[in-house]
Amino acid sequence: MAHVVPEARPFAVAFYAVMTASEAAQKAGAREAPPGRIACRRLRAAAAWFLTLIRGGESLAAIPLHRLVFHHEPTPAPLLRRVEVDASPWGLGGILFVEHSAKAWFSLQLTDDDSSILNITIGESSAQQTAECLAQLVALRLWKH
Repeated sequence: MAHVVPEARPFAVAFYAVMTASEAAQKAGAREAPPGRIACRRLRAAAAWFLTLIRGGESLAAIPLHRLVFHHEPTPAPLLRRVEVDASPWGLGGILFVEHSAKAWFSLQLTDDDSSILNITIGESSAQQTAECLAQLVALRLWKH
């Protein structure tokens, strides 16, 4: 209740204190009330404070209690999408993950046309960085949605 109505927190704490004190007393061997029950003398003060809160006595005129009910239609969470790409001087590939499941993939071998357009030599390490960038570009164009 203290989480729903923040103004009730001090009063709910009083009830909790009464319950735990009564349990501790029973465990220590004191016979305040039958097992599973709370002694009325411990409960009176907490109940009086709580009733004052609910009834809105003169001392609480500055803190009126209003009940507000909100209806909220939760919007669905957006799908988690992740793209992973990798490349080598011979080819490139990528995987589209949606909610941790692979949904699509591509795999391409670099061709002589790629070599002449990108000014790289297929199979040489100097082509690695260009191939990595090309893999990202291909993934972005394939899965731009």
